[in-house]
Amino acid sequence: MMGLAADLARGFFIGSQVSNAAREGALFAAHHAATETSRTQFETDTKTVISQEEQSSTSCPSGSLSTTIAYSSTPTIPLPAGSSTTETITVSCTYTDYIGLRPDGGSQKVATTVNALLVN
Repeated sequence: MMGLAADLARGFFIGSQVSNAAREGALFAAHHAATETSRTQFETDTKTVISQEEQSSTSCPSGSLSTTIAYSSTPTIPLPAGSSTTETITVSCTYTDYIGLRPDGGSQKVATTVNALLVN
């Protein structure tokens, strides 16, 4: 019973961490779209912010964090004056339960999708 409670609490915590990481990535993107030097660097920096935000002792296991970034229209970075686009960030984590009561091996996935309006 304690193992089940620990798994539920861990899942809730990981879900919260993934949500926070996605929001931090969106916040970074909204604040830096006009100042980054290239779209590749912009996406790399956004993913770095997400990864750093998500790290903790009970967070997503190493190598299990996935981040995808999509746009409503392909932006030029730095974002030109007077332009805007919507960036969609999806962060997900797949982890294994501690007690493994599930017949599929106990694999769980949590994901969060956040939209950021990039405006200059």
